[in-house]
Amino acid sequence: LWVYEEISYDRNFTNHNRIARVVQNQTIDGQIQTWFGQAMQLAPELRNTYGNNFEHVVTATFPGDFKLTHGEKTVTQSGSFMEPGITEMLTLKMLSGTRAGLTSMNSILLSASAAKILFGQDDPLDEIIKVDNNVDVKVTGVYEDLPDNSSFSNLKVILPWQLVVKIGDFENRVGWGNSWFQCFVQLTEHADMNSASSNIKDGKLNGVKVNDGDVRFKPELFLHPMSRWHLYSEFKNGVSVVGEIQ
Repeated sequence: LWVYEEISYDRNFTNHNRIARVVQNQTIDGQIQTWFGQAMQLAPELRNTYGNNFEHVVTATFPGDFKLTHGEKTVTQSGSFMEPGITEMLTLKMLSGTRAGLTSMNSILLSASAAKILFGQDDPLDEIIKVDNNVDVKVTGVYEDLPDNSSFSNLKVILPWQLVVKIGDFENRVGWGNSWFQCFVQLTEHADMNSASSNIKDGKLNGVKVNDGDVRFKPELFLHPMSRWHLYSEFKNGVSVVGEIQ
């Protein structure tokens, strides 16, 4: 059972062999540090400059808890703000609504378990939820919970990326130097993972240079394939402990 769980990890996603997250190495005090965090400007750069490699590029916040209120009921569920492409990337199975539900800024997608906790047997579609006592959003879709043996098993709530950009006023106050977010990609059908990884190596460095940013840390990007996500425990000097040279 343990072996089966390991070899089937993340395999529920139709595109699992073409999905990766963008990781960066930075050289600080002579040591290479490897970060999953990326600048919010990276996804547009990848789409505009290296778009031939990718079918989808998605910016997302790191997972966190959200307080969801409907009427007199309040529950807490884990989730992220994500760009709309995530629904196709993860081939979400929609139980109601559509995968296009994230295109509206004030929308929310709920997993089936989150919808049941908050609404019971009632249909949540088009209902209004207040998030973190701060903003009202409409339920535009309910998706089947993702399996426990997947990297997104705790993704119970998905909110639109543009909503957090507006709430945080990120477009006006966040430059290329930030590494606050995640960036996921899905390669095109005929793209090669290693080649695409090499192509984007200077994607952040070029963006920082153009915007007169600090290039001391010489950021270098690479792709970490989904098939490797659950195998690593740390990165050291640009080499993962599973032996995958970055």
